[in-house]
Amino acid sequence: MSFGMIAFTNRGRVLQVKAAIGTQLKFTRIAVGDGQLSGQVTEELVGLIHEVKSLNINELEKISGYQAKVGGVLTNQGLATGFYWRELGVFAQDPDVGEILYCYGNAGALAEYIPAQGGTGILERKINVITLVGNASNITAVIDQSLIYANQSDIVDLQNQIDGLETVAKDYTDSKIELLQGSIEQLSAELDSHLSDTSHVAADLYAYQNIGGAL
Repeated sequence: MSFGMIAFTNRGRVLQVKAAIGTQLKFTRIAVGDGQLSGQVTEELVGLIHEVKSLNINELEKISGYQAKVGGVLTNQGLATGFYWRELGVFAQDPDVGEILYCYGNAGALAEYIPAQGGTGILERKINVITLVGNASNITAVIDQSLIYANQSDIVDLQNQIDGLETVAKDYTDSKIELLQGSIEQLSAELDSHLSDTSHVAADLYAYQNIGGAL
């Protein structure tokens, strides 16, 4: 499916201007619906035409100087009736007005059918909305920590960290083994040379017993 362009609403544009001069730009939620456009001016919308489900935000990332990615998860869990996912909106908090519809998109005839829970199991769709934030420097969101998923880059970074730790551990172990082997060989040579002189035997035995603790 495709939403084409996710556009500012009038209220969203006003909030973006406020954010450009220092007001915090705080995203609150994502909403999906099945409303159809029938002459409405999308910039004048203050909510979805027919909101079906409100989604918590689980990701917020500024991806350029003027754009941010706002993410959430659409699931049919608890959905009693299927619907055509046609509307998509991102809401934000305006300190002077309250929660507003910041930007909006409508897929029209390209809507995707989301079935009710049951039969096909649980359906999940990861949603990332790329929206303009201008030069706002203070961007935040109400994020549901229980819905945070690791993305591909997170997994790659974690694997690189694990590989690095394994390399360090191997190098450390190998160096310990080499050091231990060198100490044993040195003490063996000293013991051989001291066998004829019993005054050194006690010292050599003590050294053998304490190799591990000294490393």
